[in-house]
Amino acid sequence: MLSLHEAILACKSVSTTRDLLLLLQKDWAKFTSALSATQHLRADRVIGEFFDGSVAMARAALEATSATDVGHVGFEVSQPLDMLMTSIPLWLAALNAAERRRGGDVLRLSKLHRFPASDSFQQRVAAYAEIMRVWIRRGERDLMLEFFDIHRSASNCPMDAARSRAFVPGGEMTAQAFRGDSIWHLALRVDSPAKVARLHADLSIWAGEAAGYVLTYAAPVANVHDGSVHTKVINTKQQTELEFVAQL
Repeated sequence: MLSLHEAILACKSVSTTRDLLLLLQKDWAKFTSALSATQHLRADRVIGEFFDGSVAMARAALEATSATDVGHVGFEVSQPLDMLMTSIPLWLAALNAAERRRGGDVLRLSKLHRFPASDSFQQRVAAYAEIMRVWIRRGERDLMLEFFDIHRSASNCPMDAARSRAFVPGGEMTAQAFRGDSIWHLALRVDSPAKVARLHADLSIWAGEAAGYVLTYAAPVANVHDGSVHTKVINTKQQTELEFVAQL
């Protein structure tokens, strides 16, 4: 795999087998933790814990969401997306071997979509970035993950000390997997762009009055490449990020 993706990995300052193994191990831990979160976390629990202490804001957020489960988990991957497209089938094969022994549902790649990140996101991370969304079918459900490939050296990914101590719904294993990832988030689905705009306005007012909450962007962000619009808010005490997203 190192020789197959040599040119791309060189841009990430990955030149040895040891570098590659560490990179793959890190992404594998995130992948399995995110997949578990999309299966087991519920929107009401995530909202309740995120807006802890504000019944009114939690109610507004819950009323805006259109599903009871988590829409997706987004996070940065260390390996380039070209390489990730090779890794995912191998990861699913490993998980399926364990699932078959337990008599569980087989996981299979349902579809994927790769596109440039929004200008707002690229300004946030000060680098060109691509996104790849994958939908993984388990039983009757499609579980969606969102991978961010930020075009910088894998060894120079910022280690935000606050985010590394993040509270994460789902337990310590999940917290360990996302330690040091300053852009990982949980996303909840919203019915319409109008509801995203209203929720953003509510969050703007509320965050200005309540300590410990910051909007990621000054206005809702539309991405023409995937036809979505979203807003994000960070709980600075828990150091977690929540996205509310709708299709245009």
